[in-house]
Amino acid sequence: MEIKEKLEELSEAVVFAEPSDIQSIADIHTHFEEIGKWAVDSSEHRVEEATKAAIGILERLILDGIEEVPDKESLLKVISRTVSSLQEIIRDGKKAEDVDFPEELGLCKTSHNPPIENDAPLTEENISRSFPLPPNVDKKIFADFLSRQGAVLQEMEALILRLEKSDDKNKFASLKRLIHTLKGESALMGLSDVEKLCHKIEDLLNEVNPRSDCRYFT
Repeated sequence: MEIKEKLEELSEAVVFAEPSDIQSIADIHTHFEEIGKWAVDSSEHRVEEATKAAIGILERLILDGIEEVPDKESLLKVISRTVSSLQEIIRDGKKAEDVDFPEELGLCKTSHNPPIENDAPLTEENISRSFPLPPNVDKKIFADFLSRQGAVLQEMEALILRLEKSDDKNKFASLKRLIHTLKGESALMGLSDVEKLCHKIEDLLNEVNPRSDCRYFT
């Protein structure tokens, strides 16, 4: 089946889908996977990125029975708008960089270059290609900040695993220091979402006992 026919099937499935109908959402999920495979084979990186984001939304809807998903109708509308954007590229022949996808997908603004691989070095060029930098943030400083976070996250994980097994106030204090440092650095980098998350984690850690409340780390 040609990709345009697959896209048409996807479009029809979305039109008739109901957010509460898990089977119909699962069918749409399968259609998006097929479009995504075509995008990989065709080096359509923007389409690949969009399908992955849409699949993530669909999986949230499928898991609605496990975790409550607010405003399911709006999420399905995002999927519908995504299909319209895909039609502009696949059916109408527009260049992917000239097509606007729904902001809810969280795609980077520019996609003239292939996506950055997970193991690619954090160079200034790769940082700029990955996503727009926050205002007034130096590329080199931002790249240095990101390059340190892998080790920081590993240290956090090790501390949490230790706290699950033993009451170690020193380890608990170390974890709090790491969160506090990440919060401050994120604020300087303009990463407000990370800063807010760290702030909430700090509040939680200030309320719990490292041993009696170890359930918070699971």
